[in-house]
Amino acid sequence: MDMLFKSKQSPLITAFATVCKRECKMDVEQYEQIIDYVAGEREVFPKLSKHRMYMYDFESTMKKMWKQGMEAEYFRALQVLYHMNDTQSRKMDVIFLYIDEYLTFNKLHGEEDILSKLYERTEKLKTVQDVLGEEAIRMYVEHFIKDAKAEVARSSGYPRSAKLTIEMVNLLLECKVISLLNPSYLEMMKADIHPFIYHLITENHAEVVTEVERMLEKLCTSLLPNGSSITYLELEKAFRKKNIEHVRKSVYPGIEQIGKEILPAKEYKLYVTLLCAGLLYKVNLNGSKENFLRHTDASDQKLLDALAVLYDVIPLDLIDTLLLSDIPQGEQIAYMEEVLAGILPATEPYLLLLSLLALFREDEMLWDTAEQSITENPEKAERVLCIVANPMIKGYIYQTMRKQGIDMSHHAANLDAFFVPAMFTKSKHAITFYRYITGGISLEEALGQKVLNSKLHDAILLLSFFEAQHEFCRRLFILFSHYEETDYNYVRLLSHFCNSFADKLTLLMEAYMDDPEVNTEQFLFNIFDFRSYYWSKFTDDHYKKIIMSNKESVLSIYGKLPVEERILVLETLFEQKNQLESTLLYQVLRLGLHDTAKKANAIAIAEFMETKDKELYIHVYKTEKKAKVKELALDALRNIDGYKDIYRELLANEKNKKFIELLQQFIEAEDLSLANAHANIAKMIDKRKLTRLKWLAIEQLPNLIEQSGQPFSQEIKEYILTHSVDFAMEPSPKVIEIREYATPQSLGEFAIGILQAWLDSGAPAKEKWVLPLCAVFGDRRIVDILAKQIKEWAEQGRGAIASEAVKALAFMSDTTALRTIDQLKHTIKNRQVKKAAADALLMAARHLNITPEELEDRLIPNLGFDETGIRRFNYGQRTFTVKVNNELEIVITNDENGKILKNLPKPTQTDDTELAEQAREEMKLLKKELKNAVKIQGMRLENALSTNRLWSTAAWKSLFVNNVLMRSFAIGLIWGVYEEDQLQDTFRYMEDGTFNTSDEEEYEWREDVRIGLVHPLELTPEVLEAWRTQLEDYEITQPFIQLERPLFLPTEEEYETKVVTRFTEHEYAPGTFANRMEKLGWYKGVPQDAGFYTEFYKEYGSIIVELLFSGTSISYYEGMEDIHLEELAFYRNRFDRYHYYRKESRLDIATIPARVFSETLYDIMRATEK
Repeated sequence: MDMLFKSKQSPLITAFATVCKRECKMDVEQYEQIIDYVAGEREVFPKLSKHRMYMYDFESTMKKMWKQGMEAEYFRALQVLYHMNDTQSRKMDVIFLYIDEYLTFNKLHGEEDILSKLYERTEKLKTVQDVLGEEAIRMYVEHFIKDAKAEVARSSGYPRSAKLTIEMVNLLLECKVISLLNPSYLEMMKADIHPFIYHLITENHAEVVTEVERMLEKLCTSLLPNGSSITYLELEKAFRKKNIEHVRKSVYPGIEQIGKEILPAKEYKLYVTLLCAGLLYKVNLNGSKENFLRHTDASDQKLLDALAVLYDVIPLDLIDTLLLSDIPQGEQIAYMEEVLAGILPATEPYLLLLSLLALFREDEMLWDTAEQSITENPEKAERVLCIVANPMIKGYIYQTMRKQGIDMSHHAANLDAFFVPAMFTKSKHAITFYRYITGGISLEEALGQKVLNSKLHDAILLLSFFEAQHEFCRRLFILFSHYEETDYNYVRLLSHFCNSFADKLTLLMEAYMDDPEVNTEQFLFNIFDFRSYYWSKFTDDHYKKIIMSNKESVLSIYGKLPVEERILVLETLFEQKNQLESTLLYQVLRLGLHDTAKKANAIAIAEFMETKDKELYIHVYKTEKKAKVKELALDALRNIDGYKDIYRELLANEKNKKFIELLQQFIEAEDLSLANAHANIAKMIDKRKLTRLKWLAIEQLPNLIEQSGQPFSQEIKEYILTHSVDFAMEPSPKVIEIREYATPQSLGEFAIGILQAWLDSGAPAKEKWVLPLCAVFGDRRIVDILAKQIKEWAEQGRGAIASEAVKALAFMSDTTALRTIDQLKHTIKNRQVKKAAADALLMAARHLNITPEELEDRLIPNLGFDETGIRRFNYGQRTFTVKVNNELEIVITNDENGKILKNLPKPTQTDDTELAEQAREEMKLLKKELKNAVKIQGMRLENALSTNRLWSTAAWKSLFVNNVLMRSFAIGLIWGVYEEDQLQDTFRYMEDGTFNTSDEEEYEWREDVRIGLVHPLELTPEVLEAWRTQLEDYEITQPFIQLERPLFLPTEEEYETKVVTRFTEHEYAPGTFANRMEKLGWYKGVPQDAGFYTEFYKEYGSIIVELLFSGTSISYYEGMEDIHLEELAFYRNRFDRYHYYRKESRLDIATIPARVFSETLYDIMRATEK
């Protein structure tokens, strides 16, 4: 009882103690002691044994304690964790629960009061000392002594290591905190930290100057380790030598030549890191670069002088280290040059060079960005060409400038000359590759030596600069076509080859696919094989071009391809069937009809039945060995004129007893009614097909009824079912014929019976053919059942079957079905189902030759109202008039006395009871339909506001004047007249059918303009206020926030960084946040391990927005950790299945339409509201 009481009183304390009990397997007495001690009800510290505990198990609970003001309880819980942990590292984790493990600091362009943060951290450490004791502080100091030693040990790490510099700056800041806490602690560290660090923290300027001079001399007068210096790797040797000679003569004239000893890589990296980290540390203490430069002391100036000297020796290393490897791209280069101003000279275009190097290191080459960097800075680019040693950069600049029409004749080199040095590296693979490409060894020798290797990344990229007709490209293409490796690295290299050559790949394939040395089939198989990888940048459009350009070869490997790729081949070739010769079309159909994958097979069957090609059907029947396909061909022939004569010709040559009987049945069916013909065919059905349908209990299904009222025999039911099992994608054309003789009501009952039996069996996916069959025969009841099921399936993780049900609804003739699809598109959260709804509407729109948006406009119901906006309900002697007011609510008027009613009244003795009850039922349905319609259309209109959808004047009048529901919406909104997407005028639609300006004058528009919802961003303050006043005067409440919509504009920092980091300070419940985001049109990123996802996305046509957050599970469970938002960025929408957007691909925020930016942040604001 006590435990229950304490749990109610202090749920966070109980939660804390429960985790302790679980992790340490303690008894009830220890558990209660922890609760009492943390709650302050016990002074004596609990008797606890030592354990190894993980702090992430306690992090959420501890944060909540702090946020709820339970500071005393928080610190007592901290004591418990500290004393229970058994190792120093675990005890440090406890301290870091309270004090962030790492200090954040400014980059060169940042501006933040870091010194205040250091004082704040010092105060926290004092609290740690009070709560956990002196031992905890000494341990904290020892921790950073170990870190200092580790920094020195790590100094010989990678040539480029922003992480090393970041950790060194962090170490300097931590040492400053320790010094502020107690100078004696810093003395404890003195022997273990570099003298430069000690003197910098203690502000001993003379000793700092001495240390800087010592490190500088070492760096300038020693031979530097080539492998550790970007400068030595990437700049021309003669250029470097000239600069170093200048430094030696001007700075160290007493040293005649550089020593022969090479400075150890570890020492080299340490000195560069210390000098750059020291400068960043001093910049941070001053709050900004500008403050630092205004208040330099002697040691600061020495640092700046040293970096200026080193700029001639290792310029690329300095820039990369000072920028923490955050190299700018495109337009950001000029900005970053300003950032470096005052810190380093700017005598050479090193930032452009580093930018190109960074771009070329990426898996996905940003060709547009690279080309823009060169074409916008031709003089700097040509200078880079002169000083860079990297042949890949040389080749790209040379080729790009030539392509831009810039005369490059004064450069003696060409692409061939750049390619040669690229190959002569230490890699034996590169040398062998070079020998093959230049014709030095044969293809067989190259394959025998497995010449393709991940180290050829740069060489392949360089080869992509050559024209497709170049012999180097031909030999490369041949080599790739012969590899049968399934090794992951080879697949990545092939992907790199395709991405590097990009659009040129089509030219390569056109030029060399017929080359006798090319293994066409193997190359195509490899290309299709990496389609499913998330990092593949090939779109389906690329694949469709490949398929159409290599039809025969693609078909030759069809059977080897994965299912999704086979489906793509079928869909592509069927879409372009008019371009196929008959023999090729036969081959495609045959492959699909034999495909064991149900979806691929269904696509082929549907196309086969639609083709209506007599010669094809006869050819398939005569040549096909598979009985199922032969039967399909005979069935298809029934759609051909004169099919009876065709059957006779086939019968004359048929030897198989089964097909003789089947042909005779088809011939005899000519003289029978359609129903009897179907019944006769059913008698010939392979009984194995009926065995598959045992779950259905055919005899118990509702009977189909003749127009005369007589029931048909069971054979008709068997005909329908057995002719449907192979049509999972759409209803069988032969089954649709049943509508010619069976009553609609009996077909509806039959459909309900089948659907209910399927649902009772668990809706097995292998029997999904039930869906299109029930849709084509069903009535409104099928729509209602499937709409309910689709929502349930989507929530239960059965998105695939829910998507099939959505597609099936599209086969119904009832407009309600399309409206249901439209409703699902706007309300369902499951991305797969949402896409299926969009695809179904797109297909229906294409049939009507209109856009999906225009189709959705047409689907808006009028709800039974006439053109004047009135609907009457009849009770016999009494009638009631119903309207929809401007607040989109139903208003009922008793026509007898003019009274306004809330609901239709119960019938009286003078009313026609049957009419009255019918009217009341219709009113219930009207209210339900109005509620749904208002919700959906409100969402659509708000989306139209966000995306700036525009209507022609005719379309606008048809939608917003002629439909009573949309008319009510239109009256409450402010509209804009647009020409060439620019706002020209604004107006409001009035209740009397006229148009009003903000000055309350009548407005007349031209017919050639376009109409859309005005966004307040577009309005001047005067016009915005005039509209607000008018709506207030007319007592108009807007259906959703338009004029009062919060506005968000980018900040200078967001323009510079291309990232939005607002809304990052708070935490949110993951379930609530996700639900709100999905309602606003966002969808979750692809789940990773254990169903964990860390992104949300929203699409605005060609733009996609990515919101990164701390992450949560795709499935809800009790005790889920709260989430926090991290950053938001805009990208070019690739419309792919996987979302994998690199930071370098972020769009400049200046290019994002103001509406899109503001609406995106408005979404985040609404999702994070408490």
